[in-house]
Amino acid sequence: MRDAVVRREWQNIDIFILLPRLNWAFIIENKFHSRQHSGQLVKYTEKIKAIFEPQEGILKVRGIFLTLDDEPPEDENFAPIQYSAICEILPNLMENEAEIVRNDVAIFVKHYLEIIREETGMSEEREGVEALARQLYRAHKKALDFIMEYGATTDFVIAMESIFGAGVEDGDKFQVESQSFIFSWHNYESASFLPFGWVQKLGKDLSWEGCENWWAGYPLICWFHLNEDAEGTSGNLRLFAEVGPLSNYDFRKMLIENIDEAARENATKLITFQRGASEQGKKY
Repeated sequence: MRDAVVRREWQNIDIFILLPRLNWAFIIENKFHSRQHSGQLVKYTEKIKAIFEPQEGILKVRGIFLTLDDEPPEDENFAPIQYSAICEILPNLMENEAEIVRNDVAIFVKHYLEIIREETGMSEEREGVEALARQLYRAHKKALDFIMEYGATTDFVIAMESIFGAGVEDGDKFQVESQSFIFSWHNYESASFLPFGWVQKLGKDLSWEGCENWWAGYPLICWFHLNEDAEGTSGNLRLFAEVGPLSNYDFRKMLIENIDEAARENATKLITFQRGASEQGKKY
């Protein structure tokens, strides 16, 4: 590995490693609170081969798809690794190489691991706080249940109620400018709903087997989710739409294919499905 060339943010690749003597290239694609673009990993591989394969021999290109979430890579040449694995691999590596790692590097890696553990829920400090919270909950369950049900009010709840209307209940209709929606549910960080046009198309009185206890009971749902940072001072608001756990596989597959086709006809890249979403046994 001593002749390895390492490049960061080169040709839009997060980390690129080249071993010219062995004709071997390695790509690390990092996804932290983001998702892969369609065809992104394949394009990286093709780009690397176009640049380096004119040299002698056939270039072997492999990759790691490093992700915070459970998202499979679209290219089979990439092996998926979640950040939780880094929390296990990196401390062992630092311990084994302690004699040759500079002190400033060791401090940097320590801080890096603290951030990753917090994001993956593997922080020892966080685990201690959670254990204390469970202990308090067991001791004051009735009082805390009452507070959570009737007194949980945050800026997110206030913002959502300014859109939906205060006191709105499941199935109520609300208006945003010229668009109509059906409210489903909200708490201090999420709020679900359906466009009224979708409800009309799906049929209000139909029963969707498998979705009876899923969100609003329809085979489709939309929801906002607020992701805050550890300090609660910033974050991001994401909009999701999902096909639910319909028991009828053929109908679920047809629904996904029709949505996919509509997205292509409207030339939008905002509507995508994970690879294998329409396979039998998949639910979400």
